[in-house]
Amino acid sequence: MNRVLPPLLATLLSTVSAAAPPPVQTLLPSGRVTVDLLTPTYPPDILDIGRRMQDAARTHRDWFLEQVRNAAPGEPLPYDPRFGVTREEYQRFLDVKPAYTAFGRATLTITRRTDGTLLFQGGRGLEGLSGLVLDPRQNRVRTPYGWTRPGETFEVTSNDPLGPRAGHGWLFEDGNLNQATVRVANLSIMRLEKTGQVLVDFRIGRTVNGQSVERFDAFFALPLAVRRP
Repeated sequence: MNRVLPPLLATLLSTVSAAAPPPVQTLLPSGRVTVDLLTPTYPPDILDIGRRMQDAARTHRDWFLEQVRNAAPGEPLPYDPRFGVTREEYQRFLDVKPAYTAFGRATLTITRRTDGTLLFQGGRGLEGLSGLVLDPRQNRVRTPYGWTRPGETFEVTSNDPLGPRAGHGWLFEDGNLNQATVRVANLSIMRLEKTGQVLVDFRIGRTVNGQSVERFDAFFALPLAVRRP
């Protein structure tokens, strides 16, 4: 899934409510389950705006990296003509609300180990999750790049297509932003308020000198009729 818009995690952390999410281990099943793979869909003009912005970011790479370094956490970059789009197009890009559609199914196995950790094994389409380890006690996740920093909880109340939700998120990142050489991995596990359905968003990527050399994204819904500890 090649997405041109900001990661879902950034959206999840943007709007906070009062309710706290349940413990992460209560959101996940044990054993093998079949999940629905989801993807966001956008209007064609939004995809075109996103492609032009990506091209502009590569053309003005040093300037773009400087803007990212100086950006306020959780805030979009201020408009600049060097984005390669008009101010109106940029605002539309920021305001768009994607629709989420299922495009396939895959299997996921979660093993609860004696030390309290949870081991993920993904079937076809979720191979990138295989070997992932969630440690609820330490509140960290072991990714192919290493252990994340301690996780954070989030609550979203904004009226977007997913609706109100609450969950947990973990992030790993290292590298040299000045050289555009970075490794990033993040995992979000959330429950929808209206239906109780649990969604999982995992993404991992490595960029060397501004070029993406490794990437895996997975966004999926766990089945509702699953017994959870």
